[in-house]
Amino acid sequence: MRHSEKRATGQKRWILAALILSAAIIILILYGFLTELREQMDRTKSLQANWNIETPKADRYDDVLWFSGRDPTHYYLAVYNEESLASLSQLVQWEPISSMAPYVDSLVDKFFQGVKQWYPEDVDLVERALKEYPVVFDKDDLYWILRQEDGSQFLAILNLDTRTMYAMESFR
Repeated sequence: MRHSEKRATGQKRWILAALILSAAIIILILYGFLTELREQMDRTKSLQANWNIETPKADRYDDVLWFSGRDPTHYYLAVYNEESLASLSQLVQWEPISSMAPYVDSLVDKFFQGVKQWYPEDVDLVERALKEYPVVFDKDDLYWILRQEDGSQFLAILNLDTRTMYAMESFR
């Protein structure tokens, strides 16, 4: 084999390797995109099925706590753009926090105390999650709570400044 033939074969191998690497990167990006889309659809379907709530698509979801099993419990944040926030604020019967801040604070505390009681082996995880992702609101924000006869509840706090919905769900 001549030198020019060896060089051509080496270039073909390099091009083939670059194509394979590029295809792998594209597949990983598509997989990530499709996984995130599926998770957003699952959240939307779950809210609709469990609480009869249809929410607009959030720009970002942060799953903070998720305990499955007999008594599923979930705490997540949904961050919205201005348009989606306006839509979300019209969808449900939000209550202004205003003078109810101590009451709303007690609802949040009660939710997380319940999580610690239901999952005592994960108290440290709950504490870390609360430090990293605290529920932040003030008197100008909104809240909404739904309760079912079996003790299940959905508590949402909508921080209008940060366009963040703090959602806390528990099922009994």
